[in-house]
Amino acid sequence: MAARSALRSKAGGGGGGSSKLESFLANRGIQTFAFVPNRVFYVALPSALPSSVASSAHFFSIDSELVYWNFFLDFGPLNLGQTYRFCQKLNAKLRDPALEGTPIYFYSSTHPHRRTNAAFLICAWMILYMNK
Repeated sequence: MAARSALRSKAGGGGGGSSKLESFLANRGIQTFAFVPNRVFYVALPSALPSSVASSAHFFSIDSELVYWNFFLDFGPLNLGQTYRFCQKLNAKLRDPALEGTPIYFYSSTHPHRRTNAAFLICAWMILYMNK
């Protein structure tokens, strides 16, 4: 529990985007983590969001794009090349004029392996590009 609250305070807590989106997620017990306040968030989603809710923000995932090639029974983390690809993808979204002022939600499924790899990627991005 202490680790979760430490992550929440370090990441800036939840919230962001439209109040409709925030309400939708909160009513379902889905917690978001802000990595750049009001701009970059991480959320684990059990299923796709309705388009009426998702239209207020930009959502992207790498669950099927960057796949870990396991050595034995392990599940990650993703390799350095895949980490770089994720960072470039997120940085491109942050520079995209069409997404300026739009909250960007990096999401994964709720499967523990996917969530762990997603958390690794967003934290690696914070260290490499935000110096935090």
